[in-house]
Amino acid sequence: MLAQAVEEHPLSGGTGIAHTRWATHGEPSESNAHPHVSDHIVVVHNGIIENHEPLREMLQARGYVFVSATDTEVIAHLVHWELEQGGTLREAVLARDSSTTRCIRYSHHGLSRSRHAAGCPFR
Repeated sequence: MLAQAVEEHPLSGGTGIAHTRWATHGEPSESNAHPHVSDHIVVVHNGIIENHEPLREMLQARGYVFVSATDTEVIAHLVHWELEQGGTLREAVLARDSSTTRCIRYSHHGLSRSRHAAGCPFR
């Protein structure tokens, strides 16, 4: 499946993130597969976001549309919303109730930044 997708949609660019994860929220499907994206925010994550449901509801009330049933997509939209409000990546990450490893990558106006959890293997 992955080999076919890469063949059909060749990738370009200098940076990429990928991840395999046991499905804890939502069925194993292409729409629930990582990474999850919100505009220029790309997230892979391992763990469980305990408060993902109220965060999802808050973001939906602000106009965010979810395409997956995963808790990870909440992180992508939450980071996007926080940055749009003038906040920081750190503030968005702290809004979650979890103990997780995550890798968040974003590019904006030609700048690229990453935020990793302590011990994150994505360096």
